[in-house]
Amino acid sequence: MTKVTYLFVAGASIHALPIVEQIPQRIKELIEFLEKDEFKLDESSTFSSFDNSKSKREYQLEMIDLLKWMMEKSKNHASIDTLPKSFI
Repeated sequence: MTKVTYLFVAGASIHALPIVEQIPQRIKELIEFLEKDEFKLDESSTFSSFDNSKSKREYQLEMIDLLKWMMEKSKNHASIDTLPKSFI
């Protein structure tokens, strides 16, 4: 039987995930992306697996609002990683 050893070190995900200092900027870029006219979801259609009283656009706007909130709150912390600790 062959054994596999995984070595996880700082920087292992450098090309897959933004580093801590880049996260607020990446959140901002995601917000800007979601706010583009070409990516606005339909006001009249709904997700079949969710509450059908909300449109896809309402969910999208809610997500944008939450991202804005997270970006704003993270400005008061050393990194976005420390934000959840403030809620405890």
